[in-house]
Amino acid sequence: MSADPVDVSGALWPVGIALSHSWREVGCILWIVQTFHLRAVVEIGVDQGGLAGILQAHRSLDYLGIELTMHTVHPSVAHIVIEADALAEPTLRTVLHWIEQRRPVLVYCDDGDKPKEVQLYAPILRPGDLLGVHDLGIEIQESNLPTEGWMRVTGPWLQHTRQAFLIRT
Repeated sequence: MSADPVDVSGALWPVGIALSHSWREVGCILWIVQTFHLRAVVEIGVDQGGLAGILQAHRSLDYLGIELTMHTVHPSVAHIVIEADALAEPTLRTVLHWIEQRRPVLVYCDDGDKPKEVQLYAPILRPGDLLGVHDLGIEIQESNLPTEGWMRVTGPWLQHTRQAFLIRT
C-alpha cells in the first residue's frame, strides 16, 4: 500500500482549504452522515476548515465548528465556525442548545485535548447521536472512549483510518 497523501504532504485540498484527513477518513465521515441520517455535525477543532468546507456543501446537513482562534480558519467557512474554547462551560451550553433541534447529530472531536473533549461532550449526546474522534492511537486512546451506553460503529471502511465512531444507545 502506498503512503497516504496526508502523511506525505500534511494535507489534502479538496475544496481549496487544507484538510488533515485522508480521503478514506473523509469518506468515513460522509458514510456516517448518510447511514445514520444525521441532521448536523459539530466539529471540535476546525483548524483551517477543510472538513467544514466539504460538510457545508451537504444539502441536508447543518454544521457548527468550534475553534479557539479564528486566525487559521478560511474565510469561506468562518460564518459556520464560532471562536470559543471548546472545553469551557459556556461553549458546551451553546453546543447543547444548537443540537437540540438538529438531532441526530455527530460530535467530532479533533482539537488539542481529545480525551477531555470526549469526556465533556459525550454526556450531552442522546440515543441515536454519534461521537467521533480523529487521531485514534495518537492523540486519543481506546481507553479514553466511552463504553457504557455506547456501541462502536464498525466496518471494513474504517480500516487504515485514525478514527473511531460510537453511537449512543
